[in-house]
Amino acid sequence: MQQPALERVFIQTGDPVLVVDEGGLVQFANPAALQLFKVPAQAGTPLANIIGGPSTNEIMHTPGFGLKLLKIETHNGTREFTCMSVETGALAPGESMLLLFFKAGAHVVQHEGKRALDLITHDLKNPLGALFGYADVLLDTAAGQNMSAAQRTIISRIRSTAARAIELVRNYQFLGAPTGMARSTGKGCDLNNVTAQLVDTMWREEQNAPTLTFEGAKSELPVKIERLALERVVSNLLGNAIKYTPPGGQIELRTAIEGSKKILTVRNSGSFIPPEEQPAIFEIYARGSSSKGTAGSGLGLHIVRQIVESAGGTIDVQSTREHGTTFTVRLD
Repeated sequence: MQQPALERVFIQTGDPVLVVDEGGLVQFANPAALQLFKVPAQAGTPLANIIGGPSTNEIMHTPGFGLKLLKIETHNGTREFTCMSVETGALAPGESMLLLFFKAGAHVVQHEGKRALDLITHDLKNPLGALFGYADVLLDTAAGQNMSAAQRTIISRIRSTAARAIELVRNYQFLGAPTGMARSTGKGCDLNNVTAQLVDTMWREEQNAPTLTFEGAKSELPVKIERLALERVVSNLLGNAIKYTPPGGQIELRTAIEGSKKILTVRNSGSFIPPEEQPAIFEIYARGSSSKGTAGSGLGLHIVRQIVESAGGTIDVQSTREHGTTFTVRLD
């Protein structure tokens, strides 16, 4: 891994940042983390050596994201930090990575409700976006041409982690949005264009990854919904399809028009939602039996339904063991 290059991603912030794999080993530490902790936060260092075994166990078993007050040994003695942990999907179902952000002091955990969400999303958004962008530079340009296959795998995992964490941050931002947030007061946007752009942004052909096909309508599909809200709908559905489709599986996206309705369908093979669980999957924090062992917060589908219905549309799900799961969104 080109460590100096990754350090430049986080040079803007003085807050320590760690990326930890599901085994509790540090995969990346930004300059602030390398300089602060008494135990060197080098790649391969057990997180337990840095923050202690009990705290590590609690953080590693906190789904979605968590806030925990820690006392950590630094070069300047024992100091108090609020640790924000974000659990995200990695390259395949069942794998996960943790992004850990350390804020000095206890002030973050003392806030509740929307104020706490505002603090978290503000602190996470910019460094995550920078990490995601730089990972793309290393993977797609001459900047990363000298990386080994193992290094490219690590960068790909970090990119996937950052992408999933960005989606979580954006979902948390929508939690406090007012009713009617999706209905457009202007010209709306084009379903085809938004879907195509998100496929380009979110999808990468990787070894042992599923295959993805996108069949767009032949003409523009203007919909009466704000672009940012529509991006939440498409990215959550596509993100779920990527997360729950095993290697060798297939993901299919399609946009079409049926009468006055514009249609988005997202199908993935390999995952099955039992009929008795389907009515509940759109509830906040709901996670079905098929999500076991896969990182997630239970926010995505709830937000999708909230946005779609706010815009006057509908969403439904069909799922069978033979054909996988298909979500269909209908918008005006």
